[in-house]
Amino acid sequence: STAYAPRPPILNICSNSVDWSYVMNSFADGSIGSSFTTLFSIYNPNRYDASLLGTYGSIQHKGHEIASLYIHDITITSHAITDAEAVVSFKASTWETFGILMEYYKGTLTMAIHVEFGFKVQNLNTLRINWTSGEMNIQKSAGEYDDDVGVNDDNGENDDEAQDTQTL
Repeated sequence: STAYAPRPPILNICSNSVDWSYVMNSFADGSIGSSFTTLFSIYNPNRYDASLLGTYGSIQHKGHEIASLYIHDITITSHAITDAEAVVSFKASTWETFGILMEYYKGTLTMAIHVEFGFKVQNLNTLRINWTSGEMNIQKSAGEYDDDVGVNDDNGENDDEAQDTQTL
């Protein structure tokens, strides 16, 4: 008889799908409960199709949960990459939102994503797996300027240079 031990999936957040300027503008407008969707790519390294079950997570800023996320149950074909849509709902306090906005427009905002999910291959038991992204730099979107919200640079002057890349 042959023993089979399933390998855990490999997750990657498709960060280019997040429109951070929309999220930050919602914060600036007072919509602290803002929601959006983003994509996760999930690779199944196993010889058999697998299921991703009960996927919940959070986005953390300086160790505090500021958003929750949820991915519907999906099946991942063996040796294939499948994209899954995650619904993210922010729930930061007013003061946390203010701090997040300031860091975003200064270019110093970092966040971490934590996800817990069940992973089931065929008739084997469901494995509970935790995945954490580590700290990710959140950059301003191309064409976005600091003076949109009156953020000043260290000299007290408005900084009108936009960053052309979006790390997350």
